[in-house]
Amino acid sequence: MNRKNTGSIRVLLAVLLAAAASFFLAGCQSAASKAETKAEEYIKNTEYEKAVGELTNVITKADTSKADEVLLLINAYYIRGDCYKALGDDGKAASDYDLALEEDLKDRGFDVEVTATRYLRRGLVYVSREDYQSAESCFSAGLACSDVSCRQELLRNEIVCCEKLGTWDTAKQLIAGYVTDYPDDSDMQKEYDFLKTR
Repeated sequence: MNRKNTGSIRVLLAVLLAAAASFFLAGCQSAASKAETKAEEYIKNTEYEKAVGELTNVITKADTSKADEVLLLINAYYIRGDCYKALGDDGKAASDYDLALEEDLKDRGFDVEVTATRYLRRGLVYVSREDYQSAESCFSAGLACSDVSCRQELLRNEIVCCEKLGTWDTAKQLIAGYVTDYPDDSDMQKEYDFLKTR
């Protein structure tokens, strides 16, 4: 075999190995993760029925022995509940939110990352049950997370819970900071004016 052919074979072999590696790495994505990606695309296009199907795949295919897969499962229940709500099926939405909370609080013997968004979602489920004490605790814990992308929602809901619980001083303190940070929220500005009279 001459040198020219040897070089060509090496280049071809390198290309084939690179293609095989990328195929292998793409194949490493779990079935649940692939279904979640599809569901996200459907949700972006407001195709909620198709998203429900993919989220159901996430729920049935998630490997609950792995923390990242458990996180997919929990989020799938919450998001599928959101999809059912968007489709007008409040019964199925409520059922999924309950299942999400059940999975979210399950002791699995290993840690699953708890994000501010998960605390927000937990809290909203408790609000729907009118368990404002548990909800307030969730919103407060969410605000204490290191990365809080949903700060406004957490704080707004914590204030509402404080009002429901009758802890007026805490509500006043929180809302004073809220209206400073979010001056465009006219509803909360009105609520602040109301709370000043209590």
